[in-house]
Order: sequence, then structure tokens, then C-alpha cells
Amino acid sequence: MKKPRSDSKLASLTDAQRNTLRDWLAGIHGQASYDEIAARVREQFGLSTSTTALCNYYQLHVMPWELARARGVADDFAKLADGNFNEATRKRVQQLAFEVAAAPRPDIDALSALSKILGDTAKLKLQEQKLSQDARRVRLLETKAAQAAMEQAKKIRAIASDPALDATRKTERVRKLLFGERPGDFAPVTEKGAEQS
Repeated sequence: MKKPRSDSKLASLTDAQRNTLRDWLAGIHGQASYDEIAARVREQFGLSTSTTALCNYYQLHVMPWELARARGVADDFAKLADGNFNEATRKRVQQLAFEVAAAPRPDIDALSALSKILGDTAKLKLQEQKLSQDARRVRLLETKAAQAAMEQAKKIRAIASDPALDATRKTERVRKLLFGERPGDFAPVTEKGAEQS
């Protein structure tokens, strides 16, 4: 009878066990050796496997997963470089920052860059909110100004249509309505620009 291959035993793992094994193997760079992972598989899953089988499993299952994950990270950074800061991208950057911080040997430069991106994103979001509030405030002021102008236009029409007033008195009343009382030291300007005394 032929002995079953130890990597075929790994194929019989449940999804949860495969995910755990993937996490162990993905962290192999600096965390645990293949011998230590083989011991964990034996202890936790009740399977005897070899380091060669684990290496094959890593190459067939874990490495493609890591590459796909890295491709996703690269795509996220490309979106950031293009300025596409949607909510999903911001959350992805938060997740990347968490993963970098939680790594056994965190890359301080990467963590610093991700933190700066998150901080800048938060500042941009606050600025967008302020601009939106300012735009609403301007629309409100424009509406109030238009309403006030319409009220003043009604009063100006009433002054202009008053037959009891001559043109000079109509002009003076409209000027007073629009600009208020003249200061006490007011001196009218002639057509040539010289003040009259």
C-alpha cells in the first residue's frame, strides 16, 4: 500500500483550518519556521505533515493569495496617488495602517506615510465640509440680499411715481433710502470733481 502524500493531507483541512494555516504561513517571514508550523498543524489539526508539503502548500495557495492582496494594496495606493479618496479607499488605508502597526516588525516609514495620508484625508474632509457650509451661507445671504433689494425696489418705485416730488427730491430720497443720512461734514462734488463750498 502506498503512503498518502503529506500535502494531500493539507487539502483535507476545513476552510477555517486552511485560513489559519494561510495566516501562519503568510507570517513565516520572521515569525515561525516551517518546522514550527508543522508542529502547530500536528498539535491543532491532528495532521502529520512535512516541511516540504508546507512549502508546496505555501507556493500553491498562500503565495497567490499574498500576491493578490499586494495587488489590491498597490491599486489602493494608485487610487490615492490619483486623488480618489472615497470612503472605501480611506477605510482601506486605515486597515493598511493597522496591519503595518500590528506586524511583528512594523515598517515605521510606511506607518508614518499611512498616518500622514489619513491625517491629510481628515483635513481635506473638514475643508470640504467648511466649503459646503460657506456655500450654503453665501446662498442664504444672496437670498436675503435679493429679498432686501426687492423691498427697496418697491420703495424706489413708490418714490419715482410720486407726482408731488421733482427729480432732485426724488433722487435725494432714493439716495437716502439706499445709502442713509449724509455725514455732517458732507460737501457735494461738482461735475469737474471740485468740492463746492
